[in-house]
Amino acid sequence: MPKAPSHKVAGWTKEADLHVEPRLSALGFRHGVTTRVLGNMKSADARRAAVARVGLAAEPLILNQVHGTAIHDTASVSASADGARLQGDGWITAQNVVAAVYIADCLPIFVWDRQGTAAGVFHAGWRGLAAGMPRAAVRAFRRFGVGPERLSAAVGPHAGACCYAVGPEVAEKFRPGAAKDGKLDLGLEARRQLEESHVAPAEISVSDACTVCSPQEFFSYRREKLDQRLLAFISLPENPSGA
Repeated sequence: MPKAPSHKVAGWTKEADLHVEPRLSALGFRHGVTTRVLGNMKSADARRAAVARVGLAAEPLILNQVHGTAIHDTASVSASADGARLQGDGWITAQNVVAAVYIADCLPIFVWDRQGTAAGVFHAGWRGLAAGMPRAAVRAFRRFGVGPERLSAAVGPHAGACCYAVGPEVAEKFRPGAAKDGKLDLGLEARRQLEESHVAPAEISVSDACTVCSPQEFFSYRREKLDQRLLAFISLPENPSGA
């Protein structure tokens, strides 16, 4: 299938109605964050069609997401076990599968080994950030013997600081000044935790595409209050450089 024209989106590009991260693409990771035109990703048919746009035929592995920090290795579940999903908010994988999480304002966080041997995709809203999901994501790679010096990370489209209003009971869960004028910068907080986990600052990108501000581009639970979800997904390169 020919690629649609691409354009820059805060360090990301948009191709075939998916937001993709150029560094991941350069390494051969097939991945993306879906857009509204691809439909509600709560539909299995929509999920399959979305990943097919980057040449993936496998059923995406999804979770019962609970706004926590539980991270699962894809080796622990079968793609056919759709009715018995694991509970959690992140995947790590060293297999030839498609790992995915739902988003609809929360952060899609991608973390990967630059040798191409392992990757993860994680979901985090304010609850997940307060509980330390970015830090947990970096720690999870120890299961594969991969330390932070080999990791890169990217935060995809999410509700920006322009729109993510929180009350004082939420703001107090973060460092002083994290919430300004009653609005929390989720991407900045994720970056801070990744840096504190020793991922090099130059290896972290944060999209400034806001799901709330862009009704033609994204679903947004805060804006619409509907059970409509985007999908963030990743699959390993076919020929990892470290294999």
